[in-house]
Amino acid sequence: MKDKSLLKIFKEIIKTSNFVNLATVNPDGYPETRAMLNLRNPEMFLKLQKLFTDDFTFYFTTNTSSQKMQQISLNDNASVYFVKENSFGGLLFTGKIEIVKDIKTKRSFWQDGWTMYYKGGADDPDYAILKFSAKEYKYYNGQFEVVSGKI
Repeated sequence: MKDKSLLKIFKEIIKTSNFVNLATVNPDGYPETRAMLNLRNPEMFLKLQKLFTDDFTFYFTTNTSSQKMQQISLNDNASVYFVKENSFGGLLFTGKIEIVKDIKTKRSFWQDGWTMYYKGGADDPDYAILKFSAKEYKYYNGQFEVVSGKI
């Protein structure tokens, strides 16, 4: 992305959103959207910030047994949407999502508080990491203006 002022706005929206909406495609071709923890939020996940080396790559934790895992294995098209709090604005990314198999990466994202979801810790077979790579963006500034482009 070449527009530095737009990149600054994007980074602010990304780091201040508590949750992010992730949409995957179900077997019938329809999108399914769910709220996910925003691991890029430094107030919630300060220790994870060093793991992000690309502005447009996002990681998510999920259960291996979730429907989204099955959907991703059939269709890797996905979108990620950050809501610009206190306005009608938002930031949409479309791109590809993959299931991270590397145990080192999975362990690097692990947070102790997640044992409530994954009793076996970072090595729990139901603990999974997803990696989303953005290809395009649409930014809605909340004032009827849309800016879009390729990453």
